[in-house]
Amino acid sequence: GAWSREHVPPPPRWLVYAGRATDPAALRAREAELTRLNLAYEVLDSPPELAPGLVVSRHASHADADAALAALAASAPLRGLKVVSLPAPAAQFWLRVASADAEQQVRLRALPLTALAGGFKPCPRQP
Repeated sequence: GAWSREHVPPPPRWLVYAGRATDPAALRAREAELTRLNLAYEVLDSPPELAPGLVVSRHASHADADAALAALAASAPLRGLKVVSLPAPAAQFWLRVASADAEQQVRLRALPLTALAGGFKPCPRQP
């Protein structure tokens, strides 16, 4: 009971996607179009089959992404938007130590990065 393993849910996997740019000028033109329409976006730099591309929104389900795309299509004259799926990420887990004394904290911080990807980080103190 001194520690627990917690599954970290994957990020949303469905995107409303503005397409892969064939060259930097095409990417800049698409960014300008989205900016002119006051749409927030992010540049997608992976996976290679979608990069470089522009993401207008992220969603937990295909149905949510379809609904967002339909709402965008009804409100703005956009061309080329589509719903795409990101490849499934590897499962992630956190090792949570509820209460580690000073000695145990030193041992946890000394674990090799291969044992705990990202290393051991203390949680913020609760008020």
